[in-house]
Amino acid sequence: MRLISHVALIATLGLVLLGQPKPEQYKFGYVHVDCGELSIAHYIVLTTRAARCDKPASGPRLAITVQCCQEIPQTFDLRSWQGSGISASRCIATECVYATSGRVKLAKLDAKGAAGEYDLTFADGDHKSGRFEVKMCKRKRETPIRPCE
Repeated sequence: MRLISHVALIATLGLVLLGQPKPEQYKFGYVHVDCGELSIAHYIVLTTRAARCDKPASGPRLAITVQCCQEIPQTFDLRSWQGSGISASRCIATECVYATSGRVKLAKLDAKGAAGEYDLTFADGDHKSGRFEVKMCKRKRETPIRPCE
């Protein structure tokens, strides 16, 4: 009888744990603006460890690039937006794999930072999803092109 009680307890505990959401891997990061000659882009960098603008984390990261000037809030479908407004990649060291499908929901993208959700499938079949809220990096140099806000 005691064995059955232990088995039932372990089975119940296992079901409870399986039903719990997985912790978000990419919960750290930052966003910065790059002002090129032809366009402006916001780079949202999400990491698995704490990262600062002046000292990026060396571990795995997700990078979401948003070309200026998109209306925010907005949900971007990567299949329809590839090459024209948003892209995403997952990088480990210097090797990156681009997202081939998925969605990025940007609730906020302004001078203070970015917030939203992602649900991405990459060219190698890997899938990542989660939420983010990251601060904007301070700009190091002034440029005649002003970031979208």
